[in-house]
Amino acid sequence: MIFAEPLTMGVAAGLVLGKLIGVLGTVAILVKLDHADLPTQASWG
Repeated sequence: MIFAEPLTMGVAAGLVLGKLIGVLGTVAILVKLDHADLPTQASWG
């Protein structure tokens, strides 16, 4: 099964984690630099 190969799993994990880190990191930087605001009901904790 091709989906069980280590290379395939590594690529899939890299895509998912990279997207998550990229989006959350960009939002965190923009909020910290005061270029964006979190919605009123949202918090980091």
